[in-house]
Amino acid sequence: MEHLPAGNRAHEMPDTILMWINELQNNIDNIFELFGEDLYEAENLLSSDAFNNLCESLQAGVEHALDGFVKWMDVWTHLPLSICRLGGNHGPDFACAFLQVFYSRPESYSPTLQEKSYTEFLQEDVTNHNQNTFGLLKALSNHDFYKQFNNFADSDGREPWKFPLVYEFIKCRIYSIIVHQQQLEGLFNRYDIKVHPNMDTELQQARIQLSGLDGGIEKVTQEKLRHNRKEIRVSSSNSNVESDNCLESSAERAQAILNTFLTMRQNR
Repeated sequence: MEHLPAGNRAHEMPDTILMWINELQNNIDNIFELFGEDLYEAENLLSSDAFNNLCESLQAGVEHALDGFVKWMDVWTHLPLSICRLGGNHGPDFACAFLQVFYSRPESYSPTLQEKSYTEFLQEDVTNHNQNTFGLLKALSNHDFYKQFNNFADSDGREPWKFPLVYEFIKCRIYSIIVHQQQLEGLFNRYDIKVHPNMDTELQQARIQLSGLDGGIEKVTQEKLRHNRKEIRVSSSNSNVESDNCLESSAERAQAILNTFLTMRQNR
């Protein structure tokens, strides 16, 4: 795991997503902990009504952020992406939970918090008829793999290579997954100028400049945007004319070939 390329961190995603969701949920009820000194300073500067409105707005903003985050990222906590946990620090706990849900294996003598959580999520997946497991169920139909998987579930997870069949599954199915979706969405969001309907033109321009990957985008103005759109429309129009001309010339060549062919047939 220490030598995986950058971006190959799918084995960390499911548990990290749960951690972030819990943090956002806690922040909703603890706005002061999230914004710290800024809120304490605002409390001294604003009236009580204005300060209460500010706190309510911040709380609503965190709730909105949580809803959006769960909408896009909750897939990592369910099948098939939850299988990635096998390659993480709590792989054996997930293996135990998986065997309990799909093979009715007895619960551990002292199940960990992770094992209980994983079992609940897997049971929810089964209830929702979601049993896509990245081929894990198929692999477990092999007796040798099933035996090693059981032993892996009872291990501490620090040396997964001691279970060659399970480790091969982890390397080929999990460690090869590149986590790039969030990076791409983040890049697109940086250039989303329609964040709020009340945002004025100057603020939109400033936001684009500040969000530039190279530290700033120079001379971004509405006039320049309109000019670029006009050029695109003209270019598109010219392309259509050229396309029509090409079609006409192609039709003329086709007709010439046809006439030649018919003339040759008639002469014969």
